[in-house]
Amino acid sequence: MINQLDSQFLQVNSTDDLQEIINYALSHGIRGISFSPNATIKLNSSIIIDYTNITDTNGLLFEGNGSSIYCQANSQFCFVVKGKGTQYPQLVKNTTFRNFNFYTDSSARGGGISIINSSQTLIERCYFNGFWNAVDVRYSAELQIRNCGGEGNDVGVYTLHCRDSKFTDLHYWGGSHGLFLDGTLDVAWDGGACLNGITANIMSKYGIYLKGQYTPQLNNLVLETCDTGIQIESSQYGNINNAFLGPNTSYSIYSTNYSGGANNDFWILNNINGQTQMRLSKMNFSSFSDITLLSVSKSVTGGALTFDSCEDCNTTNISIKSFTTPHGILNTGSTYGLFNNISSFGTGNGMFVDIGNGSVVIDNLMVGQSNTNGLGVNGYGSPSLVKYTYYKPVSGVLTRFTNN
Repeated sequence: MINQLDSQFLQVNSTDDLQEIINYALSHGIRGISFSPNATIKLNSSIIIDYTNITDTNGLLFEGNGSSIYCQANSQFCFVVKGKGTQYPQLVKNTTFRNFNFYTDSSARGGGISIINSSQTLIERCYFNGFWNAVDVRYSAELQIRNCGGEGNDVGVYTLHCRDSKFTDLHYWGGSHGLFLDGTLDVAWDGGACLNGITANIMSKYGIYLKGQYTPQLNNLVLETCDTGIQIESSQYGNINNAFLGPNTSYSIYSTNYSGGANNDFWILNNINGQTQMRLSKMNFSSFSDITLLSVSKSVTGGALTFDSCEDCNTTNISIKSFTTPHGILNTGSTYGLFNNISSFGTGNGMFVDIGNGSVVIDNLMVGQSNTNGLGVNGYGSPSLVKYTYYKPVSGVLTRFTNN
């Protein structure tokens, strides 16, 4: 039975056939579907929202009014939104999901919302519990997810080849990944993701994973008790600002490049507080400022903060406190850069530069407590030491040069 509230909205109750109502709305030009407050809809199969043969490019608005969607279908999504074409073209606009509680049981798992080939999709004030991918969006543009969260999902949000997306005020707890943004550094389709106000706790892998992303902007993050807070892989022109990362198991931030992938060039990292080691690899032409790492443990084999083959980097106001790693700061590979206002207090070398064929300029380095050596330099570069200040005598030599 079709219950029409007005010319623009249909009404859904717990016992209604949701697929029938959606098909009717699409074929009759209905704008939206309103769910009865606190209703529970049990799904034995995916609900398909298929815009393939719809001439109108505007999507449906789903107003949940606090209702629950319970997925009983094994390994299926609750909602599957299909745009036109197979990849990129004729994106359907303005599909909205608002005020829903999505959940499943341990046997069904499945996913929450799947979106393919769509534009200007909005998911707002929705909560996801117990899915593989809570939200899965592919080949789409101008996605917005805001004021959402979830618990026990393998991935909170997964995107593949999505551009100009915004993720605001999200909280994911207990899973593998909070947000996984996947791509191949395609400037046209893997760019422009903005993440603001993201919290991820107790993730067995990554709080945020950026792969092949162009111009990702991350602000105001709290990523705790993850294996790695932020993984950066072959992504460029990024910005991370105001982040608390830790305590995490392996890394606060880890950057690398996948096989055949680009370097992680042109990044700005600013105002970051971490409690696990940070390894920055091949982040050329980048700027790192106001970074604090506290109590990085002796289980780390390198440095509390490691720069690996970072060329033309500018590093300012770095504070490493109470580390028990071999080095407070480790520079390795072909590293070129300026290091200004560095404080490194712990039980290993304050700073060790394994320079290779690179060159660094160090200005205002403070080391102390029970460091092995203040500064160690190994290689054929030409570091220029402008100023030293020592808080306490180090147990080794102040400056040790080898193989120069």
